[in-house]
Amino acid sequence: MNSEHDVPLGGAFSRSVLAAFIVLAPLSMLGQVAPSTRVAGSLPVAQAVDANTDLFLPAVAYDSGGPRSSSVAVVDLNGDGKPDLVVVNNNPEQGVDSTVGVMLGRGDGTFKPVVLYDLGLGGANTVAVGDLNHDGKPDLIVASSGNVSVLLGNGDGSVKAAVVYGSDGRLYSDGSVPPLIADLNGDGKQDVIVVNQTDQNNQNGSAAVFLGNGDGTLQAVKVYDSGGFLVSSIALADLNADGIQDIVVLNCSLAGSTACPGDVATVGILLGKGDGTFRAVTSYPRAGLGADSSPVVVADVNRDGIPDLLVGNSCKFVKSHCASDALVSVFIGKGDGAFRSAVNYDSGGGNVFSIAVADVYGDQKLDLVVSDRDAVVLRGNGDGTFLFPDTYGNLGYTSGVVVKDLNGDGKPDLISVGVTSVSFVSVLLGNGSGFSAPLFFQTAGFGIVLPAIEDVNSDARPDLIAVNFCNDSFCRGPDGSLGVLLNNPGVVFNSTTTTVTSDIDPAPLNQPVTYTVRVTSATGNPLPGQVVCFAHPKNYLSPFFSGTLVNNQAIFSIQYKTLGTHRVQCEYMGDSVNSGSISLNLSEYIRQLPVGSKTILTTSGSPSHVGESVTFTASVTSNFGKIPDGELIAFYDGAKALGSAPVSGGTAAFTTSSLSAKKHTMKAVYAGDSTFQMSHGTVIQIVEP
Repeated sequence: MNSEHDVPLGGAFSRSVLAAFIVLAPLSMLGQVAPSTRVAGSLPVAQAVDANTDLFLPAVAYDSGGPRSSSVAVVDLNGDGKPDLVVVNNNPEQGVDSTVGVMLGRGDGTFKPVVLYDLGLGGANTVAVGDLNHDGKPDLIVASSGNVSVLLGNGDGSVKAAVVYGSDGRLYSDGSVPPLIADLNGDGKQDVIVVNQTDQNNQNGSAAVFLGNGDGTLQAVKVYDSGGFLVSSIALADLNADGIQDIVVLNCSLAGSTACPGDVATVGILLGKGDGTFRAVTSYPRAGLGADSSPVVVADVNRDGIPDLLVGNSCKFVKSHCASDALVSVFIGKGDGAFRSAVNYDSGGGNVFSIAVADVYGDQKLDLVVSDRDAVVLRGNGDGTFLFPDTYGNLGYTSGVVVKDLNGDGKPDLISVGVTSVSFVSVLLGNGSGFSAPLFFQTAGFGIVLPAIEDVNSDARPDLIAVNFCNDSFCRGPDGSLGVLLNNPGVVFNSTTTTVTSDIDPAPLNQPVTYTVRVTSATGNPLPGQVVCFAHPKNYLSPFFSGTLVNNQAIFSIQYKTLGTHRVQCEYMGDSVNSGSISLNLSEYIRQLPVGSKTILTTSGSPSHVGESVTFTASVTSNFGKIPDGELIAFYDGAKALGSAPVSGGTAAFTTSSLSAKKHTMKAVYAGDSTFQMSHGTVIQIVEP
């Protein structure tokens, strides 16, 4: 059955392949917050402003044709080269079927009225697009609790009646995991994988696999136990380099549990056999609590060519409040389908809803962009480890993030979603060393949404398509909607970067520490306006310094009365021409001096030969600050002094070719100063004739 609903004109699309899909986050994601921090560079801070129309034009709402819109796909359904919209309407009333709505694009940024197709059952949540019958026409695959609906495309923008397949499970909560489409058995036919959060008896979850027959029909489901209760997320990847897709699932708690969150959450690995079947699950503890919205992402974060797993967790609840921050668990892959134990990183918030992976700082190292009510960046070291979180706060209730270049400058931009009395999208433009201050865009509706991002009017600039759960915060309108925000091609932003440094770190009690805040812009022009600084990144309402920029900088001093680590973050407010930005968190260490140091000595090669030049490099570090450049490191061959070299960037190098043929104990000595204690390091050098 299909019907047509009138809608206002507003947006359209242009591309002949599947462009994007997005799903509505479960209502249970409305949750908690907690603290965060890190070291100085450039982050943005939010400002309470109305919808900003500089980067995107105001949203135009398109009636979805049904209540509780939950997912959108962008695809060319009629082969005219113009992207169309497909939206799922959950229709939560008992006994009422869910629907899928099709809005054909005109190619100019507008859409035709929605045409509805009955799914034959209720509880539908997510949609994916494939070609199940190899006719070159997109087909729709819709997941619901315990079922999958297949609507074969006719190639003219319409689809055939839904055929429903049971998945032998159910969704325990507001599931938002879309179907996955892949060839699992190498027969050239697309197969379908969906999540059963639990089985029919509310026990363990599973991955439900439907092998395709190649004619648009699916074989009977085969379910694979996830190894735990309530699957929140699923991913496909080749984890052991055998050319076969493997399955990753997240479990909210252990097998046999019926609680979410439970005491122990797990990751389940199902290795593919290549014939469309999978081995029994191998489980890994996440060392964090799970939630029904916890995400998993597969990426190579240590650049060894082996997939790694990035997992979001929930905080620990005590009397309905978060007693600790949520964690991001990083599992480094071994290359054989197994993983090392999780290394956990504080997310700075109460529940990790989504994770995006991108090189935010332009250093060729992957960073993690996390939504946990705030937007948070865990800066990557390039070896699979990450620094303390940098928080972009006051963005509303941030339930999802995605990273994409929106303004064509080659730098990743951060897109997050929030909800207050209205839904809105926050856009933080990348400046190469973080993000600029956010811009806010209302989505012309209400709901927890993450927009699809696609050029819908053929101007080569990405536009946003947001899913609105309903029309307003009271859901007084009968239907949901899609909010289309067109990218404004006339916008030029002058991005800024804010940094903060101190003149001494670490510092003793009662000694003034002078901070210098510097703001630079892409244009290099002098910047007007003010900066404010905070003692903690969440303490936006209580700045301890406010001043006007003079020659693009502001200077202030603080005399600390207590020992400890004091974190400082400074914001440039911006003006009508220049975007605002905020520094990374600077950690200022107040300690009894001198503090400890550590020296590590390495050799350029051992064994070496007589007369061959060998370079010895000393690395000098401290947990409480940076060793000053210019201080000397003395190098010894046993007790014999060889010479010295100055520290530069924490290292000093000395080269010699005078070593005799024997075993040498080489030593590097840092003498220390009034701030840092003395330390030394040794290395064995074998010299052969």
